[in-house]
Amino acid sequence: MDDAYIATVDTRQDRVFALCAELGCRSISLNATFPRGSMSIEAIIEDYAKICAASARFDLDCSLEFIPLWGATLAMAWQFVQGAGASNGGLVFDTRHFVRGKSDLADLRTIPGDKIHCVQLNDGPLVLPDGVTIKDDRYDRKFPGDRQFPNVEIVRILSETGGLNQVGAEVFSPMLKDMSSKKVGEISRTSVAVVLRIAMGM
Repeated sequence: MDDAYIATVDTRQDRVFALCAELGCRSISLNATFPRGSMSIEAIIEDYAKICAASARFDLDCSLEFIPLWGATLAMAWQFVQGAGASNGGLVFDTRHFVRGKSDLADLRTIPGDKIHCVQLNDGPLVLPDGVTIKDDRYDRKFPGDRQFPNVEIVRILSETGGLNQVGAEVFSPMLKDMSSKKVGEISRTSVAVVLRIAMGM
């Protein structure tokens, strides 16, 4: 992770909380943007716990998104949330991050559903083509159901644990540039609905 990117997402806490108050937000999402290996597990947990405490003063959930590009897996992120022990702590679950981080469905089954604050569905090949890195792939997502991600199995597990919270599509892709926002919304809604229908046996 380079310094130029970190600078674009390095927003002061007071600014974040002011924006949340102005917009009526009830949750914030945190991405770990520090270089891989630059902080110990203990230090990350301590920092996350502090942010959760600050967020609680504004009645905000504090959702941690695990991103394999920066070395985080589902199991690692859950370790952070458990270690912080904050009532408003939890996870953003993104299917791309789950697959690209080679996370385990067995780990997902162990996480209480109320600690999955948000579910983001998308799709892509299970294995990246030769020469394509996680960094290259991050802006080439497909709509859920269009490729090989185990979205149906993931949704079934989340349904069983009560983790199907704030479910939607998160798709970044060059294919969207020629679509209207209305068309993107329609395809997102339909693709998510199809995955949910199949997973729930409807």
